[in-house]
Amino acid sequence: MGGAGRRRGRARNQLSLLRHAQGGPAGRARRGRAVPKPLPRLPLHVHPGQRRLRAAGDAAALPGLPRAGPGPSALVPGSARHGARRSRTPGELADAAHALRPGRRVVALRSRPVSWAIWITGRPGSGKSTVARATATRLAEAGEPVAHLELDTMRAVITPHPAYTETEREVVYRALVFAAVSLVGAGVPVIVDATAHRRAWRDLARASIRRFAEVQLDCPPEVAEARERTRPTGAAPRNIYAGAAAPDATMPGVNEPYERALAPELTVDTAAEDVWSAGARVSALALTLGPAQRGPEASGGAVVWLTGPPGSGKTTLALRLSERLAGDGVPVTVLEWAALRALALVAPWASREEEIAHRALVYTAKRLADAGLVVVVDATAPRRAWRALARGLVGAFAEVQLVCPPEICLDRERAVRWGPHVGTVAAAPDLAIEYEYSHNPDLLLDTQTRSEWTAAEDLVGFARRLLASAATR
Repeated sequence: MGGAGRRRGRARNQLSLLRHAQGGPAGRARRGRAVPKPLPRLPLHVHPGQRRLRAAGDAAALPGLPRAGPGPSALVPGSARHGARRSRTPGELADAAHALRPGRRVVALRSRPVSWAIWITGRPGSGKSTVARATATRLAEAGEPVAHLELDTMRAVITPHPAYTETEREVVYRALVFAAVSLVGAGVPVIVDATAHRRAWRDLARASIRRFAEVQLDCPPEVAEARERTRPTGAAPRNIYAGAAAPDATMPGVNEPYERALAPELTVDTAAEDVWSAGARVSALALTLGPAQRGPEASGGAVVWLTGPPGSGKTTLALRLSERLAGDGVPVTVLEWAALRALALVAPWASREEEIAHRALVYTAKRLADAGLVVVVDATAPRRAWRALARGLVGAFAEVQLVCPPEICLDRERAVRWGPHVGTVAAAPDLAIEYEYSHNPDLLLDTQTRSEWTAAEDLVGFARRLLASAATR
């Protein structure tokens, strides 16, 4: 067999968008051959009527962050080599120019209507949720509705049995930043309501969101403790100050230091100022950040979850589906597990941290669908229960199961992530040793026997029927 035959043999199991060029002058790629250079990735959020994609080299990974350069990713430690990656603190991440996807997997960015975020912080009992609700009410009255991203409510989904360990909090707060970035990138304004006793977590959000403000709530410790004792039943845990006396307690502001904002855009003394006055001041700050592009509640939202073993073609088909729906005028966003994993998890992580991160992916998809977006989730999600959680939380939900023989999936995964890339950095491989196939998927696609194009046509037709059905409910 000649050199051309060997090259054809190496690529025979790969979907066309997953192949690499084997060399040769640009422009000579033909049907069935490798593309001459990797195509830029679809943005996280796509809106009809936007300009064409900029060159990948000019693309930013997140609003407000420097674009990804040609070197190793600063967000994914150790991406320049295969092997163990060093854990990094949120402070290191906030100071770094980082991309959501390392190496060749570039998240290109269209000119899209991003919104803003305000983080209301303060020790427990300082009045964060009360002020956040008052602010949201005032903004709604002004015709500028906002998403209230309350950590206590989010925790009910992502940590139903919280341990409040340092490791757990690290993953939870990074996942909270991911949710805020995703909503803001879709044009939804956000009020983040969370203590975040480590300043670096709020700094990470500031580094990730171009239009960002921090509101520091202050009050004497005895006032905060008295409020906490009389707090009405809700999402927030009860008797947290009383529990601070336990030997293994990790109460922020008591057992753990609370780090005030160094230069907040607004400071409110909630012991001296009533809640409506504080809400008016925060809402006035919000109005200076710019108008909202999309409200937090709208009809037409849905989640289409593409699942399958690594290398089964999820990212390729997510790209095709998103392009076609955007062409139909449908507001659509791609939510990638790899992006959340890069931001929220540091290696080595345990199964509990992976569970929290997948639940956070589900919660973020739900909030985006609530805002009227069609969310294409590109995630292996090896545990069937994680996808079932999304089905239970989202009204219009569909699970698309991709299948292909293990050896073909592995061949594709190696070609995309492990193969030699001149002048680029290979992303860490996605592995799912114990993958649980869906028992009753809404659509089953065999990506070995069907071409990329026919599989994409089936997927697009299915998604259109799903949206038409949801619209009649």
